[in-house]
Amino acid sequence: ILVAGPLLMAMYKNYELKFGDGEGLRGINHYSLWKSVACHYAGGCGIDSMFVVEDCIINARCDVASYEDNLQKYLLSPADWLRFQEYRDILIKAIDTQDWSLLRESRGPVSNTMRSALTPQMNSPKFRLRFR
Repeated sequence: ILVAGPLLMAMYKNYELKFGDGEGLRGINHYSLWKSVACHYAGGCGIDSMFVVEDCIINARCDVASYEDNLQKYLLSPADWLRFQEYRDILIKAIDTQDWSLLRESRGPVSNTMRSALTPQMNSPKFRLRFR
């Protein structure tokens, strides 16, 4: 999940997956979203997780109990947090039910504003996804 999700969501300059609302991940880091989905299935994102411990040591953000608490309190605005939860739930539902109808491909300019300037922006993938 941690490898496939970000690969599908954010590495292309003219391709992205969008949710049923037609939005891309504006204001939401794709890696954080997929990490949260992975946490749902595998755990390991509580108070003793590497991310929470590192953030406590480096940034003195020690008053959280989980990866998601850290995102909500320190990294996302209230509006982005609500959208983050909605998108996370959509992805979990899609994985559980194999109903990918709430995701669609979009080719052209991307809306994800959380891309790093250092991340290479590759051309659109040559494959066509078919969610089933």
